[in-house]
Amino acid sequence: QPDKLDMLARTADMLTKFLTLYPNASLADDAAFSLANSFLDLRDFETVVRLTLRYAERYADSKLVSAFQYMTALGYFWQNEFDAALKSARAVAEGVSQDREFAQYIVGQIFHAQRKPEQAIEWYEKVADKYPDARECIDYFQEKRVALDEVTVFRPGEDSVLKLTYRNIADVALQVYRVDLMTLYLREKNLSTITQVHLAGIAPETELDLSLGDGKDYVEKTRDVALDLTEEGAYLVICRGDDLFTSGLVLVSPLQLEVQEDTVSGRVRVNVLDAVEGGYRPDVHVKAVGSADGKLKSGETDLRGIFVADDIRGKATVIARDGDARYAFYRGEKWLGAPQDRTVGQREMPQQSIQRKMDFKQNLRMQNEMIQQGNFQQFDQLRRQKQKGVEVQKAF
Repeated sequence: QPDKLDMLARTADMLTKFLTLYPNASLADDAAFSLANSFLDLRDFETVVRLTLRYAERYADSKLVSAFQYMTALGYFWQNEFDAALKSARAVAEGVSQDREFAQYIVGQIFHAQRKPEQAIEWYEKVADKYPDARECIDYFQEKRVALDEVTVFRPGEDSVLKLTYRNIADVALQVYRVDLMTLYLREKNLSTITQVHLAGIAPETELDLSLGDGKDYVEKTRDVALDLTEEGAYLVICRGDDLFTSGLVLVSPLQLEVQEDTVSGRVRVNVLDAVEGGYRPDVHVKAVGSADGKLKSGETDLRGIFVADDIRGKATVIARDGDARYAFYRGEKWLGAPQDRTVGQREMPQQSIQRKMDFKQNLRMQNEMIQQGNFQQFDQLRRQKQKGVEVQKAF
């Protein structure tokens, strides 16, 4: 926007000349305010700070003192000088001027940028009913979350240490159940939600209670959880934290799946290997299903350790079992077979209300326009009075 920038630069030059020639004029504080606004729009934040500090002191009796302090805070903030920005913004935020709520919001933003969420929340709450973004920031910081990886595989003899991800959770309780994946699937009729089942009437192998802190993390954290699983098998880990629930599947097994997928035909070739002893595993029972059709394909691997399932539609899920306790699990990411019909079951999304981006210069711009309008009206009235006087003299 070269034209706009050129006009702003010319405006700043004219105002500078006015203040140089008439530093004590009745409209000098108005001109100083407009000049600082010009440099703010030009993104010359160093000059903004220099000018507003000077003008707040020079025009200490002006009604624009708080606006100068507010602009000083913005200038420092844009230069990442957070301590200086806080000092200037708090002077306005703790006052009674019309810039008070803007300054309170700025204080919250400064603490946010400094990664001090507790202080940011304190200030955001003061204006949460005014600015939706402030409320959304509070919700972001205070969101509770707990999660486990969907599937974690340990080889026999490895330490079974599970990674727990959490946010704003003080305590969690974990229960570890030994499960038969094949039986579990037949009961649930769905492999895609196999880690979300609720087990009733089955005693857990292990139970753990963990303290994670005070529940005020405000950022995502991780915690290693030692499960001490020594026997091969499939284990379902259920974790509860506050009113949240998550679960994950843990496999202690030497089995490894290498899966080839043909996106056009929906063919899935499952290669079953022994990751500990090496080589391919024949006569391993395999089940495969697509997320879009739910048709289960079952069979055993041949002497090459290969099982083939055709006409899989959707994202493939594969379970393999060797004997009674050795399992392997695979979840595909590609869409297989006929293209997904995006119109089926698709709900019309309600139109979201568009929130306007917060304009931190809105209050300054409004004040600047009011000053200009007021000065123009005064000039117009003065001009009309002078014109009337001339006409009276001419009549005589």
